[in-house]
Amino acid sequence: MARPSCLSLSKLCTHYTATLSGERLLPGCTSTKGCIGESLEQNRAGETVPFVTAQIHGAFAGISAAEARRVVLAYEPIWAIGTGLTATPEDADRIIREAIREVLTALYDAETAQALRVQYGGSVKPENMADFIVMPEIDGALVGGASLKEASFSAIVKNALAALAKA
Repeated sequence: MARPSCLSLSKLCTHYTATLSGERLLPGCTSTKGCIGESLEQNRAGETVPFVTAQIHGAFAGISAAEARRVVLAYEPIWAIGTGLTATPEDADRIIREAIREVLTALYDAETAQALRVQYGGSVKPENMADFIVMPEIDGALVGGASLKEASFSAIVKNALAALAKA
């Protein structure tokens, strides 16, 4: 089943935003948005997958499959926020597959894991958008600072659409 890609603006949510560092997602919301990700120290120590896996287990505890399907997550490494540093598209795709989709498949089922939208956030910019948007596990981008500059955000959207048209 192909997943649609989407773009969203950081900090511009009409529903509850959960920062999944110990908080649970809120059941009953039309949609729930949350960010997960590791510190630079955890990343360098090779602890990314176990840390993000633990975040997923904690966030989805007590949440039904129907509620999980309405979640939009952003994998946004803490070390990449506003630093100009970014995960490689391949690393982000692998982390989303191993620490999010495979864990959700075990918690629920493959259909639920694939229905959940997972975006990449963390220094998304026009120069790297095309590389992220074509990765199989990445459903879109959580755009932060670049969304505040019209030309930059417009270029992100154009680059994403062009990359998807070629894919």
